[in-house]
Amino acid sequence: MLRPLILFFVLLLPACVGLDLFNPLEDTGNGPGPGPNDSGGQYYSEGEKPIVNNFRVSETETKVRMDFVISDPDKNMAGGSVEVKIGGSPTSFTFPDDLFTSNGNTFLLFDKSVFTANQQTACELTAIDNTGLRSTTASSLFTLAASSLEVPENGDTAADITSLGALTPPVDISGSIWGAGNLGGLYNADLDFISFTLPTTKTYTFTLTWTPASADYDLHLIEGSGTTLAYSTSYGQPEVITYSLSANALYYIAVGAWDGGAGTWNLNIQ
Repeated sequence: MLRPLILFFVLLLPACVGLDLFNPLEDTGNGPGPGPNDSGGQYYSEGEKPIVNNFRVSETETKVRMDFVISDPDKNMAGGSVEVKIGGSPTSFTFPDDLFTSNGNTFLLFDKSVFTANQQTACELTAIDNTGLRSTTASSLFTLAASSLEVPENGDTAADITSLGALTPPVDISGSIWGAGNLGGLYNADLDFISFTLPTTKTYTFTLTWTPASADYDLHLIEGSGTTLAYSTSYGQPEVITYSLSANALYYIAVGAWDGGAGTWNLNIQ
């Protein structure tokens, strides 16, 4: 049963620490370090590696946060870098320009799309001072929780569509329906539109369920240009769409209330 979204199309057109800090280049006979009989022997300071402490990875409402403390004994970190590995290749951040600080805490923020929900990921962090000395690598295992998002009651037209940005499946999205109805094969009550992108090119499954069970809600998958890619418009639930989508491309989901009145819906993306 094809239920066209005419309304949408019309309206639709982001060295460890040296025990001798000073070592003479020549033997003055006075032991290590300058003494009262020093005759001007030359000395050098052995650099000390930076140290990373208190490394932890946590999840905020919208980001993954890495907190850490860098000890810099010889004050050579300025202009150095922090190297981060998240289950793969390293990414470098200039110290301190690329780092965040708050109440004495130093941290970095990452998009959740970098991680896979419910999958343990090894995170590593190394401090490198401006002379090239590297700290011991700090590491932590982190698992991103499956997301749960609630859509406000709007998005009835393309003019007030709800943008969810980058999603990291599995994710559950819920919303509410204020009324259902149809006339002449068209929806004439509530339509909830959401926009989103996905991190990886692959096949995704969208599953729509709702309450009350006596209602009849439909599911439409639409690409960024406004073309419907797939729809599920049966008279029962769940409504399911399985489709191959591209990474970082814009897509829309429309939940159409065909019959049965007000209710709530839940969309699971795997």
